[in-house]
Amino acid sequence: MPVDFKYKIIITVFLLFPVLSQTAQEIPQPPDRIISIGISPGVSVPVGGDEELYTTGFYTDMKADYRFPEFPVISLEAGGEYSYIPIKALITMSTYAGGGGVGFNFDLSPRFLMRLNSMAGYSYSVINSGISKGTGSGGFYYTAGGDLSFRYSQEWSFGIGSSYVNHGQLYQGLRGAASASYFINLDSTHAVQIDNDDFIEIFPALINYHNTVPVYTALIRNTEDYNAGEIKYELTIKNYMDDTIYTDGPSVLTGGGKADVNLIPLFNKD
Repeated sequence: MPVDFKYKIIITVFLLFPVLSQTAQEIPQPPDRIISIGISPGVSVPVGGDEELYTTGFYTDMKADYRFPEFPVISLEAGGEYSYIPIKALITMSTYAGGGGVGFNFDLSPRFLMRLNSMAGYSYSVINSGISKGTGSGGFYYTAGGDLSFRYSQEWSFGIGSSYVNHGQLYQGLRGAASASYFINLDSTHAVQIDNDDFIEIFPALINYHNTVPVYTALIRNTEDYNAGEIKYELTIKNYMDDTIYTDGPSVLTGGGKADVNLIPLFNKD
């Protein structure tokens, strides 16, 4: 990779990240029980003598990452990748690889995450053209690297990274890539609590009135800094309602946010 191209990437990153910091929503990523699914397209440069046989190629990898809630510095990873590697003899090679590994996560701030990772598994390579078209071989696969990502929102992050890849005796290279990740919080609603609530007094003779106004009011609050999502509200009064009533309300509470909830019943004749 030319030196001037490297400097262009570094300058672009330092200019881009402050802009994102000013424009993104203030939604820190929760650290617990997180699964992220990421994709990273990039370039691969042969090293270790392989530059005499290969030229710069391209690759894309996809992986899932799970951070342990008790110790979020450590994460487990699994994924796969496809590489398109030109050979100097005017032919190309396709490589398919997959495996698992471990990552080390460092939350530099609520916005920036640095991750170091390594992964090992199996790869299979096949010649795409020429008299050897269709010829393939498989073997050990290993990659290690790191990336710096910017959390644009609670669900998305974007970043850049670099890594080393080794496909046994067949190919080894240095790689650089852009990345995008989608985060899934497996425990996003545990932070919601009821600050205060109240049931109004009910008069059986006013059943029609009670079925049109709230019988229960509550103030709910998000106790954490991050969003709590998929919040639902339901009301059940045993023996006096035939069905559970699902009430509209905010499905997402931002960090530290509050909301009033009013539940309207549907009493039966009893």
